[in-house]
Amino acid sequence: MYERRIRRGAAVLDRMRPGWRARVDVDELDVSSLELCVVAQVYDVPWYAAADRYRDALVALGAPRRSRWLRSRWAVRHGFDLPNFLLLPPPRATYRRLTDAWRTYLTTTTSEETHRGEAASHVRGAA
Repeated sequence: MYERRIRRGAAVLDRMRPGWRARVDVDELDVSSLELCVVAQVYDVPWYAAADRYRDALVALGAPRRSRWLRSRWAVRHGFDLPNFLLLPPPRATYRRLTDAWRTYLTTTTSEETHRGEAASHVRGAA
């Protein structure tokens, strides 16, 4: 369900933050938390500045700086967050599914597999 988004996010992290996988504690991973999500762990986002540092980390990875809405869409497209409908946060169970998908991805793939998967999806998209 989230594999393509996660692959896209992992490819960006591979390009922008080589070695990022070693910084992620899979057991502590929680995509719903601005302190324990993949981006927060890779960028060492502290709890006391979580919202600002998370935003800055997304921008450093390539998300738009000026538009919160576009930045949110970018994060969703890269598997770092879930869409909010009517400004309501997604249900906790949905975040658990995304977190579990990241855990599975991180424990079953390598950076090289990410790049092969991204290249294959570009080829399929071009056809």
